[in-house]
Amino acid sequence: MNDIELKIIDAALKIFSSEGYRNATTKAIADEAGVNESTLFRKFKNKENLFDSVIASNRSKVDKELDLLLSKNDNENPRKSLDFILNSICKVMKNNYELLRILIHENSRIKYGTKIDMFSMIIVKHLQPFKYENDDINLEILAVTIFSFFFVVHYKNINTNITETINMDEQIVYNHFKEYCARIIQI
Repeated sequence: MNDIELKIIDAALKIFSSEGYRNATTKAIADEAGVNESTLFRKFKNKENLFDSVIASNRSKVDKELDLLLSKNDNENPRKSLDFILNSICKVMKNNYELLRILIHENSRIKYGTKIDMFSMIIVKHLQPFKYENDDINLEILAVTIFSFFFVVHYKNINTNITETINMDEQIVYNHFKEYCARIIQI
């Protein structure tokens, strides 16, 4: 992608996140990107193609960011590894709140395997290498549970476009959640 396309995609991410697909206009996106609306249409043809490009581009970014963070996990201790994984997910979700907002609010509009399960697949990949005492653990369900927890904790931030650190009350809940996950997988 060239610089103009990236500017349009960044502007579209912001507008789709704040206004939703239905209320977002190509004029507002073009204005935000600092381009003519005709340039937007020349590059993306229509609003739907632009939306799909925003999702695909940002999914790739999130996949790489999360995978890069999680690949730095050199903990052989499953408990420390779980902490590292949870902290990494928290960081990526904060950095990508606009995409998360779109994924949640526009889930039915997303055409292909880009939905919430994208986080789950990456989480499972990084949980699999460990040996767990509980052989019945379904890592996919645990991954969705982890994503859901972080979404709920950050929901107010996602809905108000605020990326703050977890406040003290949320930190207490987060610590309890880490304990809960550790008990589930018996580490």
